[in-house]
Amino acid sequence: MLENIQLLLSIKNNSNFSQRKLANETGMSLGKVNKIVRELIDDKILTITQKKSSMTYILTDKGESVLSNALTNQSEIKIKNIQSECIDTAVILAARISGDLKKSPLELEIKKDYRILDRLIEQLSHQNITKYIFVTDQNNLKLKEYCDFKKIKAEFVVSNNADKTGTMESLNLVKDLIDTAFILVEGDLVVETRAIDELIANENANAILCTGLSGQHEEAFVDIDSNGYLQNISKDIRQLRNLLIEFIGISKYSYGFFKKLIHEYKYSENEWLNYEYLVNTVSRYDAVKCVLVDNLIWIDIDDEPRYYKLMNTVYPAIKIREDRENTRNIQHIISSALKLPADTDVIVRDAGGMTNDNYRVKINNQYYFVRMPGVGTNEIIVRENEEINSKLASTIGVTPTIFYFNVDSGIKIAEEINGATTLTSRSIKTRVNLKKVSKILLKLHSSSIQFVNTYDYLSELKKYEEILKKQSGHFYDGYEFIKTKLMSAMDSLEFNSVSPCHVDLVPENFILDRDENMYLIDWEYSGMTDQFWDLASFCNESHLTIEEITTFLELYFKRTIEKKEMQKIFWFMAFQHLLWSVWTLNKALEGDDFGNYGISRFKNAKKIVEEYLNV
Repeated sequence: MLENIQLLLSIKNNSNFSQRKLANETGMSLGKVNKIVRELIDDKILTITQKKSSMTYILTDKGESVLSNALTNQSEIKIKNIQSECIDTAVILAARISGDLKKSPLELEIKKDYRILDRLIEQLSHQNITKYIFVTDQNNLKLKEYCDFKKIKAEFVVSNNADKTGTMESLNLVKDLIDTAFILVEGDLVVETRAIDELIANENANAILCTGLSGQHEEAFVDIDSNGYLQNISKDIRQLRNLLIEFIGISKYSYGFFKKLIHEYKYSENEWLNYEYLVNTVSRYDAVKCVLVDNLIWIDIDDEPRYYKLMNTVYPAIKIREDRENTRNIQHIISSALKLPADTDVIVRDAGGMTNDNYRVKINNQYYFVRMPGVGTNEIIVRENEEINSKLASTIGVTPTIFYFNVDSGIKIAEEINGATTLTSRSIKTRVNLKKVSKILLKLHSSSIQFVNTYDYLSELKKYEEILKKQSGHFYDGYEFIKTKLMSAMDSLEFNSVSPCHVDLVPENFILDRDENMYLIDWEYSGMTDQFWDLASFCNESHLTIEEITTFLELYFKRTIEKKEMQKIFWFMAFQHLLWSVWTLNKALEGDDFGNYGISRFKNAKKIVEEYLNV
């Protein structure tokens, strides 16, 4: 019955489809389409007329009633199109110039003689894209000159009123140039290559690229169903059931889906309409897969400050990650670790990471999470402790099961979290997630497990200082002065509680599964220490405001926070900023570039000492 309804939906949207086109549209075999069409005609649900070589399918009154009742009573019925052809076309929206840039972001250089456009073309051509269609405004034809110079085969469509219309008008301008499936890219984006690769590799013909909430402005929030298909998309945060993921402006569509977008737009009177809202409308009948690329590094560039951020933090981080992925033979390492037969199919996808390289691995239709230690981490991490602690944490259900751990190399292979969504400093601040964080931390801190080591934060700072001095590194100006002030504030506080602690509570270490259960990953720094370390670490790494810190602590303690407790939180927050500022200096000497991360940490330590610790 479901296949019959899918076929009727497709015919309803385009009565002139041939049976072969209907097969492509619905993902059914040609034989099955032929069989269902004959049954529908016999049941007087469908009629067919033929003029010369073309056929037109028409729903009868009975057919209209059947379809209407099905959609009313079964809201999950959608056409789920499987991609049946290779995509060779890209449409790039570059008509609108925002803010103070004065030219298309695609013209901006990432490095000398290497523009954002060059990177995008490389990413797309790697996926066998050969046809490019640009939508530009009348003042932005330098892109055409550059494409001609670089011998990029492209067609250009000019929008004469891009500043007065939405993105759907730009997409509407290319309707006569599109006769196949295509990938759609908004021209102000810079993303990791893996995002485009995963989108195109996804079997669904219609799909949008999504990631965890980034905190970037003008987010397009997304709701998905249990199978990962689009349910709702909106920039109004009040219209969403869940706040976990957002749409990034890269997507792919079948030709049939595109025609439906154009059809919907034909009857629209809103000149400011953006295409994603019509995608949302059409997705009620034609399923749109939300391809979730977790822990993604990306940025949209719509003004000078964001271009500065791209150059100083975002692109360096992307470059480090992509260089690592390109230079390591991960399949060989994993096969050796698990002693797999030579013919075992090992599929590896990058899963991000700041300190380490993380991968999502498929082996014989089973998925695993693989952690490869970053350069220099084995020098400062005791892997024996990490192995035992993480396995102990898995016994109380706060971290996934570990299948393989090598204390010499630091390689770890663990159970994959089903439908994993990595939290961000944006998504973790919702009250529902603050409550889940408080619950999982309380479960850890109050458990009876005993980690094999003590995390001595004072010794850790001393260790990082000694490593830096050994390599003739330099501390930030004013470091010793702030450290002395901070340590003097310690005398008025109590530091005597000891609990099993995670120690490194960045938002990316909190993972939600498909059922929104929370897990903690990466136990490299774990140990027995003061529970306030974990609480302060979470507040720091999630960039909580004073009000959010208070809310979180009251959820954790289930009572009002005392002044001394809040001072202790601030002391630990300042100390952590100091500690990680020195850690960053060490990583810089090893060749990693974290931009302004280290100096920002030091400035934050100084601010807390001056404003909250009264010293």
